[in-house]
Amino acid sequence: MLFERKQVVLAKIEAEAGTGETPDGTDAVKCDIVDVTVDGKSLTDLAVRNSIRAAPRRFVNKVVDATIRVALKGSGAAGTPSEISPLLQSCALKETISAGTSVAYSPTSDATEMKTCTLWIFKDGLCVKAAGCMSELSLAHVAGEYSVLTFSVKGKFTSAGDVENPTPTYDVVDPIEVKAGGFEFGAYDAAVMRDFNFSTTNKLVARPNVNAADGLEPYTVPERDPQFSATIEAVLEATNSFWADFIARDTVELAFAHGSVAGNIVEFAAPAANYDPPKFAGEESILMYNLSGQLLESVGDDDFTLTFK
Repeated sequence: MLFERKQVVLAKIEAEAGTGETPDGTDAVKCDIVDVTVDGKSLTDLAVRNSIRAAPRRFVNKVVDATIRVALKGSGAAGTPSEISPLLQSCALKETISAGTSVAYSPTSDATEMKTCTLWIFKDGLCVKAAGCMSELSLAHVAGEYSVLTFSVKGKFTSAGDVENPTPTYDVVDPIEVKAGGFEFGAYDAAVMRDFNFSTTNKLVARPNVNAADGLEPYTVPERDPQFSATIEAVLEATNSFWADFIARDTVELAFAHGSVAGNIVEFAAPAANYDPPKFAGEESILMYNLSGQLLESVGDDDFTLTFK
């Protein structure tokens, strides 16, 4: 009998896209139970036989899909990338390290700056391996809970089999509850907010290639359309002009800070968000707004930035 919770996940940036690295316990990512599937393209021989049954299927262009959920937290040391750095970079995010101060992640449209990672998922002595992985990122930031990042990862399947779980090394820092975030909609920082969510909304594409040894190039991200949503208590337009901004298609800055202790502070900033039509809702007879919209560029690839301090 094998146990679901005896899990270790390793992620490592690849020096060459699609060429698998050999991660070890120092590349471990502390996360929830990973949902992982292997799929591929099914081929059936054209030849028929002296039988009415179909020919056996073959699977080619095999790929891995994995969903990895982690609590949002830092590395414990300002200016030191956290254990989720390879996953963040695999979301077509550029990592900028300011030694001793911060590590920032922002989108890039330069294919040469996009990083792929190798992913090994151990399940109590079984291991599924993938290379050339890229990801889509979403954030669920709910008051009174842990803030959660979800990585939807796709990569080229390389192997699966019996491999003993390695001994993982994790960042020695605990996640903190969502509170005292100072969330700002432009100049408005007094919203009574239930939650905030965003997604990179990356399009993940594997490129078939007749010259590739396994028929596939590593995954890439040719499109993104970052989105956000939030649930707040409704206010009059005199308090904040959500409706006027929607009608005029004016953009506003979004920002919040999560945590207050150096090494475990994460800041989110988006310079140019616009609103979809605000939607009314009710909660315990309180009038609510369900807000949503796009995170747009202001100057170049600055749709949003996650900064670990």
